[in-house]
Amino acid sequence: MIGPPIAFNRLPRNAILGVLTALSLVLAPPSVASAQDGGGVIDLSTSSEDAKAHFWAGMEDSHNVYAPGAVRHFDQAIQADPDWGIAHVMRAQVGSMPNDRRLEEIQRGIAAMGDATGDELLMATAVRAFRTGNGADASRLIAALRRNNPDDPYAAFWAAQTAAARGSQMDAEAMWEAVIEDFPDYAPSYNLLAYDRWGINDRSGALEAARDYLRLAPDHPNSHDSYAEILQGMGHYTDALTHYGQAAARADDYVAAQTGMAETYVLMGDYEEAARHMESAAEMTSNGERVNNLRGAASAHMLGGDRSGAMDALTAAAEAAPDDNARGFAHLQMALTAGMMGRDGDVQDYLDRAAEFGGDDSPGFHGMSATAHAAAGHGDEARAAAGHLTDANPFWTSVGDAALGLALVNEGNAQGAIDALSSADMTNPMVQAVMSRALDDLDRPAEAEALRSNVLDQRTLNLANPFVGAARYLVADN
Repeated sequence: MIGPPIAFNRLPRNAILGVLTALSLVLAPPSVASAQDGGGVIDLSTSSEDAKAHFWAGMEDSHNVYAPGAVRHFDQAIQADPDWGIAHVMRAQVGSMPNDRRLEEIQRGIAAMGDATGDELLMATAVRAFRTGNGADASRLIAALRRNNPDDPYAAFWAAQTAAARGSQMDAEAMWEAVIEDFPDYAPSYNLLAYDRWGINDRSGALEAARDYLRLAPDHPNSHDSYAEILQGMGHYTDALTHYGQAAARADDYVAAQTGMAETYVLMGDYEEAARHMESAAEMTSNGERVNNLRGAASAHMLGGDRSGAMDALTAAAEAAPDDNARGFAHLQMALTAGMMGRDGDVQDYLDRAAEFGGDDSPGFHGMSATAHAAAGHGDEARAAAGHLTDANPFWTSVGDAALGLALVNEGNAQGAIDALSSADMTNPMVQAVMSRALDDLDRPAEAEALRSNVLDQRTLNLANPFVGAARYLVADN
């Protein structure tokens, strides 16, 4: 798994829709040996060896995208030295908390840094700058930290990780290869190198880097998760499940292992197992993340034809929602699920409830409404909702086009559907799914099958995106 430090996303499992989890500034830990043995290690002010040990362990878990472990270690660092300001700052930047409170805790930690080292002040002010939206300033502070500590792998990694924020145009792959050349035993760099190589379609290079990450960090859940995700993306599902299982075995609260297994089971067609793992992920999480995982479970149930299971999961998502917008979106997915699964008469009731919670004048509302009505065979209502999306961003415009196309297909006008999709984004799975149905109706099976294959060959999924499940459902419903 790749963490969300500044502008990085997980291998294309990133959500297009839904409740967005706040980005967490992930600082790169030095390897345990370099952190504790000197040799250019960032200067820390505490005299407590226990506090230092937990601080570095917290940094390691933080960078390796294991927030529960990071929270525990930073809490233990604070327990060992309650007055250590940088430990309070770093504790505030991991885990789940409202942003206002996070900023207050960061500022409280900075206020306690009267005896801080220069390196600690650079780190703390960089964290505050990132959290207040000043990425360029923060990145320059980190570059200064790197210059002050040329032999420190932590400073090197963090400077590379945030280079783009200060305007660096250096190729990402070359940048990580340079860090690795200087610090070949620094495991986390291989993780980001693997994902950067994947992003430029270097599959074998990505797998090689992921193997190196696993070799250097065999006991951390994230190394197994990253390796599993790349195996999943390459279609090696059995091996992917093995390593997701290894990740879960190393940390029973490591959520990404559960969502990764769910995605893999969807790709294997075992929707019951997929839903079970998404529900396990929901049990481990709270707030928006819990809602997203429950909505992902609903998508898996829908793909398996279990309407009752899907609606139960969405009801739980609405009940767990931290705000009305999230509650409204859960009801929009109820409407979409009802339309897809033959409960046409329920669609408007769910849309009305969604409007009560989240309003009825956003691209998300109109896009979900148009798709739900189109799936239910409510052509006029689908056209009315899609009409609100003509000036939306390209994603929602294509959702509107797909909804119009689906309405026309369901009305028996396949050529009209193809015409409606002529300007849509053909990389959008919903557009591909609807176009495949229109081509089938026009007796063009080879073209239809090619588009169906495109939808089903999406090997990295975000099940919390309801259109992922909807597209796959439409393809399977031919």
